[in-house]
Amino acid sequence: MEIKLTLEQFQATRRYSEDIGAAIADARWEGKPPAKGYLYLDVLYIEEVQPHWPDAAKAQGKWDLLIGRDEWITDDLETLERKLYDFAASEGYFEGNDSIDTELNSLTSEYEAWNKAQGLNLGSADEHLFDENLTAEQRKWLRDFSQRWEGASPVLHNGVFVRQRDLPR
Repeated sequence: MEIKLTLEQFQATRRYSEDIGAAIADARWEGKPPAKGYLYLDVLYIEEVQPHWPDAAKAQGKWDLLIGRDEWITDDLETLERKLYDFAASEGYFEGNDSIDTELNSLTSEYEAWNKAQGLNLGSADEHLFDENLTAEQRKWLRDFSQRWEGASPVLHNGVFVRQRDLPR
């Protein structure tokens, strides 16, 4: 399974937010007017320059992108989206690789072997988390396994597979 997001697919995840800080649960904007702008993949953003910003910033353009110590303010939203897309790709937000497939295949094999060793033929592990026909030890193993499976699985966003990571703070 190749997981690759194109620039156009990345742009299609864009949604406007009246309060970016609240949308991504980031306290940086507490006590200030809400930051407005576009969210991408529900965690990355390009901020809209606001009336309360310094005149020098407002004169540069309508959109602001801050990545690390680099900042760009411009009216050219597509250029900023390309920069944000490149950053997201370099940080592994949606770049699939063989390690995901390998990890999921390994977990599948482990689950099949566990089923066999337990004399079971269960379907999806999460369907049996509370199955009273299983022992407490078996249900605990299924909960642990399900958590590992969820951590290894790519995230589906608007019909496109992505693998999100938290932004470094």
